[in-house]
Formats: sequence, structure tokens, C-alpha cells
Amino acid sequence: MASLVLAVKTVRQKHPVSPELLRLLDEFRRMVNVRIAVGIEENVSSLKTLSMKSYHRLSRDMLSYYRLCAISKTTVILQLEKPRRRIPAQGFQMLGS
Repeated sequence: MASLVLAVKTVRQKHPVSPELLRLLDEFRRMVNVRIAVGIEENVSSLKTLSMKSYHRLSRDMLSYYRLCAISKTTVILQLEKPRRRIPAQGFQMLGS
């Protein structure tokens, strides 16, 4: 059986963080979290469908670039999680066969 190896790369930078940057990062994180909830509720993981279902719900005071970037990042997260959500259902079906 093949073993799974995960690698983590970190970079440390000394950079003063402004309150405005922290606010933007927090807003972006919240936008992605809400999009993940929408994607799971609607069972959607494609970029186009998620964009159509969630774009209008995003903050109006953010630039459209940030809204689209949040949807794009959410799509990647949902597509990576899709096989994990499917595994228990497949295992259950095999047991019932």
C-alpha cells in the first residue's frame, strides 16, 4: 500500500501589518467560508454554477476581483473535498450490495 506524504512549506517575513490589511484578509476569509457553506448546501463545486448562485450574496463594497477570487478559491476547496464526502456513501452502498 502506498503511503501519503504531505509537505508543508512556510515562509517567515518581517513585515508590519496594517489594520486595513488585516480587515481585508478577515473579510476575504469570511467570504470564502460563506461560499463554502453555499456550495455544500447547493451541492455545487463548479466555478460557473457557484458563481451564479453566490456572486450576488457577496459584499457589495468589495471589488469584483476579490469576489471572483473568493469564488475561485472556494471552488478549489470544494473540488478537493468532494471525493472525501463521497467515500462514506460509496462504502455504505458496497456494504448494502
